[in-house]
Amino acid sequence: MAKKNRTEQFFQQMEKLVGRSEAQQLIEAIRQVSPKSVRYNPKQCRLDELKGAAVPWCEPYGRYWQEDIFPSRTLEYAVGKYYIQEASAMLAVSAASRAIDFSDKIVLDLTAAPGGKATQAAELIDSGYLVANEVIRKRVDALTWNINRHRLNNVIITSIATNLLVQSLPGFFDVVFVDAPCSGEGLFQRRKHSPVNWSEKNIRFCARRQESILKDAVELVRPEGYLVYSTCTFSQEENENQVEFLLKRGFNPVPLPEALPVSPAVTENENVRLCSKRIFPHREGGAGAFVAIVQKEPGTVIPFAGKYEHYKSKKPMVKKGVIPFIRSDDLEGFFYEKGGITGYFSYDRIPGILKQESFQIGAPVFDKRRPDAIMFGSIQIPSPGAMIDVEREQAESYTRGEELHLNYPDGFYYIVFQEMVLGPVKITNTRAVNKLPAPLRR
Repeated sequence: MAKKNRTEQFFQQMEKLVGRSEAQQLIEAIRQVSPKSVRYNPKQCRLDELKGAAVPWCEPYGRYWQEDIFPSRTLEYAVGKYYIQEASAMLAVSAASRAIDFSDKIVLDLTAAPGGKATQAAELIDSGYLVANEVIRKRVDALTWNINRHRLNNVIITSIATNLLVQSLPGFFDVVFVDAPCSGEGLFQRRKHSPVNWSEKNIRFCARRQESILKDAVELVRPEGYLVYSTCTFSQEENENQVEFLLKRGFNPVPLPEALPVSPAVTENENVRLCSKRIFPHREGGAGAFVAIVQKEPGTVIPFAGKYEHYKSKKPMVKKGVIPFIRSDDLEGFFYEKGGITGYFSYDRIPGILKQESFQIGAPVFDKRRPDAIMFGSIQIPSPGAMIDVEREQAESYTRGEELHLNYPDGFYYIVFQEMVLGPVKITNTRAVNKLPAPLRR
């Protein structure tokens, strides 16, 4: 098929979706670059710290970036006060938060990299935890560092095949997010995506793949639990039709508020319309998005096939010189060890498969295999006596990975600027060796 014809066919499909006049507006809108936007971390930011105009469907923490400096170049980004995220990508979790109380839930993000939805959902959880699963191994590193930057200790990072999760944890999760691989029509602003490469064949391929993923995902949701389905594409085959599939497999629609300032689903099925929302670039701005929320029907509880491993909070076994660096009392979390690394985690028990297959459990605190032992996650349980306040110039140098010279006794410390804990150093003869991991440097 000629590329020109593909562009014409894409326009015809959009015309069926939104009408001829709007289709032209949509085509023009997706050729534009979306404005920069960030999502502030409610666990680290007060409301009076938020900057920029609010993203309407992600208030108050979603904001359009209006500063002169690029958002990845600030100290606030370095300490995880916000995540750089395209505005329409904020819709799925934001919509879910209006329909689901996440405070005590055990949540699975089935396709978690690079971490936008995973960090957004984990920020909502107070007494539960989130499993950030990414099947594609090469994407796990980016996911890990985004979670570490946001200083979350309620996340387990895994790369487990979906069918293995189904075998081990059927009916285990309160909420399952499926941000499905799709044809990416909402990404036509990027060079590798373009209407000239669009095809109905690809739409059909993506729809079949999405249905296959959902067949596994539905088995992971407990009775009366929730499944949140999202894409960044426009086709009904990949959006509303997939919701119809879920409603035929033991799920009920979860009403989304009419006040949510985005577009309704494009369907005559009232149940699908009740639980689904869209973002169109020419209407709401952004690159485009779809979200639907359904709830599993109550019924016989599915027996948990895995095995719990129980842990109690206790002081980790570390080298004597490291102990004063961390707070050792009044801890609310629990320590888990995997492969010599001790993680500080929010929950007192996890299934065996999650421990066995995890890349990271909570915040990594110590690595017994390394001479210095200390890891970045220890900033979540700092000793008040190990803090060193610095000026902005020193803070900027530190976040670039440079060494500092500080007149303090030898040992481990934290570098702090304006109450923001930037990360650890090891001082020897006033030479402060920078312990900020390279992927977190600016």
